[in-house]
Amino acid sequence: MKAARFLNFASLIGSFSGLIVLLLLQVPGVSEAAQRPATVRRALLLGGGGARGAFQAGMIQGLVQDKGLDFQVIRGISVGSLNAAVLAMAQVPDRDPAGSLSNLRHQVLDLVELWSHIEGKKSIYDEPFGNKLGVALFGSNSLYSLEPLTRLLQENISVSRLQSSGRDFAVGAVCLAHGDFQNWGPEDPEFLLKLRASAAVPFAFNPSYFREGNHVLVDGSVRDLSPVSQLCEQQQVDEVYILLTSKLEMSAAPTTIQPRSWEFWESASASDILRRSIDVLTDEILMADLVGVCERMQRHDRVTSELESVAARLDSEGKSKMARHIRRSIGTIEEVTGFRTGRVLPSIRILSPSIAYPADDDPLDFGPSAIAEAMDHGRLVGRDESRWIDMGQLLQMMSTRPRRKGSAQE
Repeated sequence: MKAARFLNFASLIGSFSGLIVLLLLQVPGVSEAAQRPATVRRALLLGGGGARGAFQAGMIQGLVQDKGLDFQVIRGISVGSLNAAVLAMAQVPDRDPAGSLSNLRHQVLDLVELWSHIEGKKSIYDEPFGNKLGVALFGSNSLYSLEPLTRLLQENISVSRLQSSGRDFAVGAVCLAHGDFQNWGPEDPEFLLKLRASAAVPFAFNPSYFREGNHVLVDGSVRDLSPVSQLCEQQQVDEVYILLTSKLEMSAAPTTIQPRSWEFWESASASDILRRSIDVLTDEILMADLVGVCERMQRHDRVTSELESVAARLDSEGKSKMARHIRRSIGTIEEVTGFRTGRVLPSIRILSPSIAYPADDDPLDFGPSAIAEAMDHGRLVGRDESRWIDMGQLLQMMSTRPRRKGSAQE
């Protein structure tokens, strides 16, 4: 029981990686999504959350099947990497947007079918005889084995199709040996093992070991906090869709923390308290990061507008050479703010379930009924734009939060 509780809260750590990826830029209203031209380059970012990844499967069905959105760039962490791999097998025919969308729709159906055939935890992980005793007495490296997941990946993921699909695809894992976050694509000869490693919560599941390069890989959510910023720096995308697996409460202080009853605390164990502490600390990191984004945006806007005003005044005074120097200096603003200048920044939409995952929000409940309910709800979110959140809404909410000492606005 204690081991199961530990696995429960450890898996929750992965679920928040999807929340942290919110950190970047303000976007226009979500009502514009359906009005964009067919040539829009979209990116899909899928975070972690264990069984709550079923929400993502439903959301993707709503976005692709019902809204007709195609995604050329796909990134995933933890369970999101598994969902991403199924989608990324959809081929992108040359100069054929309709064919690309049609192929992605087929893969969405495959993803939904995969989730629908999960028959509980035995489909994802098992508990080898004596594993818990081995951890306690002999220092074994994990409580559970991901061999069932390995078989699931081998049966459902074609590396050759991923390599030839034409979609920009990668998954993230953390290397314990080097202490860094690493992206892996299907061109890697051991990609399936690294894909599995992206979902291996430390201690709960065994890491993947690779002697070449000295890599010991575990769940990517352990380290990666802002894949969206990496993506927007490295890829030319017009829209980014971030699919969360936890409910995001929109208020004067947006939070992922859900209240717990007094009855819960009366019977709470040490692992329950630790899980809740991790919950609160992760939420605090998220909120601090969002405040940081607001402040960086304000610096960016203030500096660029002030420089442009100076340049315009110099032009009016006939000092065009000095004005040109000022305008060229605007190109260095990214060094001040961390944002690129001189390009259209991507729109960011955030899709979040509005209910907790069935069965007490347990990320290890892979029961068919809980999965089916989560997918049904996710599809409602995916096809209803009024349920989406844009970064502008979050920034407006965050503007009411008390500022921290040492912030850029003090």
